[in-house]
Amino acid sequence: MTDERFEKAVQKALAREPDPHEIGTLSERTVHAALKNYFEPDTACHEIKIGRHFADIYRDGEIVEIQTRAFYRLEEKLRAFLPEFRVTVVFPIITEKKLLWISPETGEASRVRRSPKHGNAFCILPELYSLRDMIDDPNLSFCLAFITTEETRLACGRAHDGKRFGARLISTFPTGLVGLSYIKGSADLKKLVPSVLADSFTRAEFARAAGLSERRSWYAIKTLLETGILTQCGKSERKIIYSRSFD
Repeated sequence: MTDERFEKAVQKALAREPDPHEIGTLSERTVHAALKNYFEPDTACHEIKIGRHFADIYRDGEIVEIQTRAFYRLEEKLRAFLPEFRVTVVFPIITEKKLLWISPETGEASRVRRSPKHGNAFCILPELYSLRDMIDDPNLSFCLAFITTEETRLACGRAHDGKRFGARLISTFPTGLVGLSYIKGSADLKKLVPSVLADSFTRAEFARAAGLSERRSWYAIKTLLETGILTQCGKSERKIIYSRSFD
């Protein structure tokens, strides 16, 4: 969907003065800054110090934290904020990514291609594992921000097409906001169990249904087990079998 407010937030993020110390993390910071501008256009409400920590956004007793990955980094901050403030953690999920490669010799750009990888709502489950004991805190909620991006890479590889090995990420440009979805409490995690799964299933079956890697599916299932959404119901050929704990 076209979102004029999001487009303005992106342009505002791109217009800021670049920081040479951000090399290597610029792409992540551009997405972070765009979402921060989207959820709170007033920069006077950005980076507000509360106690020992800075909130990405603070307004009228509510805090918004933009976290592109690694939720474990939020743990200390959330433990400080949650007793006093309502906190929403915004997690961007890339549903469509366009790829562009730049030749290091000529500086010419390739034609735009679409990445076969597509993020989905299940992507938040592995991240939630590090915050599993806070999920039911009444002051905490999560917002899944589904976005589209265009990624530029330097084609410095050795493959015949010049991009499959050693390609270096230059930038990620947010191009659109597809939609928002909110999760509050473990009860909402029920919708993050793929509906295509049978009544009982293995971790490999869960991984395929959710589009997660084997490692990430392990953390996803652990999150659902420890929040009571899934249960272990046996073994088959040394594989653990899981089932839903709800109808």
